[in-house]
Amino acid sequence: MAVAAKIAGHYGIRHFVRRVRKSEFLADLPRILDSMDQPSIDGINTWYASKAVAERGLKVVVSGVGGDELFLGYESFVQLPRLVRAWRPMSWIPGAMAMANVVAGARAGRTGNSRWKYAPKWARSIAGAWWLRRSVCSPEELPVVMGRERAEAALAGGFSPDAWIRDMTGDCAALPELDLARIESMSYLRNQLLRDSDWASMAHSVELRTPLVDAHLLRGLQPYLHSFRKFPKKTLLARAPGKSLPEDVIGRRKTGFGIPIGQWLDGNGGDMKKPIRQSWMLEVAGAYETMSGV
Repeated sequence: MAVAAKIAGHYGIRHFVRRVRKSEFLADLPRILDSMDQPSIDGINTWYASKAVAERGLKVVVSGVGGDELFLGYESFVQLPRLVRAWRPMSWIPGAMAMANVVAGARAGRTGNSRWKYAPKWARSIAGAWWLRRSVCSPEELPVVMGRERAEAALAGGFSPDAWIRDMTGDCAALPELDLARIESMSYLRNQLLRDSDWASMAHSVELRTPLVDAHLLRGLQPYLHSFRKFPKKTLLARAPGKSLPEDVIGRRKTGFGIPIGQWLDGNGGDMKKPIRQSWMLEVAGAYETMSGV
């Protein structure tokens, strides 16, 4: 909350705090599920942000969605290329893959996450490393998710993250960072973030605009995209205004925009030692119809 208040003061923007309590969430849940139309693992944060600005009488808001994909803001844009660069030559060492498979298999057994078994193989490519990080289940778990017949049809030719990503996004980009940006843009951004932004804002008759997801902007920046990896944490965007963001804000660790839904629905999120959060703080900066949450 202090960071959002600081930024609002920095730019002379009106700053409002809206508290969302567990009781309000449980009362709103049927309406939220009806609004999303189909299951989603995100978007409830935007639903409440839209509710908050609608209460303030705002009709049009501006969202920064797409900024991480365009300006390489996710930590994975640094971490995954490093992983691939480090593991690819090591995997060529005789016996290295066999040893890695043993370790990964043991890790899968201890954690119950079967994707660990695929880590030694998938970590040799950007597409595989991305799939390892982003996927929610392994190929062997697909029959439980989508039924045996459909799973067998989907995996008839075997499973290759590289082939699936190529079918979805086209050929790989020249730089791994740009390859990741394209994968994120054509998967998570397109299928999750933009869709959730749409239904969550429309549920409150709020028009949410996404200026960073623009074909003309991407076309204009295309000659410079290869240089963006030299400016982590979206510093190019942060310093673009005549009055840039404060340096301590630019340098702070990236945080998500989450709601304690697990605790509210499950009581304590499965952790008996963790206190239940009864409320969630939502902050709205209103002068330029922008939204931010903590």
